[in-house]
Amino acid sequence: MRIDSLQLFQFRNYKDVTIQFNPEIIVLHGTNGAGKTNILESIYVGTIGKSHRTNDTSDMLMFNAEEAGIVVKFEKKDTPQKVNIKLFRQGPKDIRLNDTKNISKRTDWYIKYSYLLS
Repeated sequence: MRIDSLQLFQFRNYKDVTIQFNPEIIVLHGTNGAGKTNILESIYVGTIGKSHRTNDTSDMLMFNAEEAGIVVKFEKKDTPQKVNIKLFRQGPKDIRLNDTKNISKRTDWYIKYSYLLS
């Protein structure tokens, strides 16, 4: 799997950002508190369906935001794919693969789309 881009909307300290990744090498650098770990967390959420830092979805939303979004565009076996996750302060996540399948449970995510990680 190769991640091509990451789009964040009201995710932690990112109001609206799109990051294009170089297919050769990726280096994240910045001062303490700049948001490097937030980028890694958003990739983790986009591929695993949950955070490695918190069990409370509202912790991932920007202060005073009611929802946040993560879009990960990647290639798997030379096929373009897209995962779109909406996080809400109240209620379950909305997880879609290629804008079509809404996955309501993380266990379904693991069973149906674990190939994202291989």
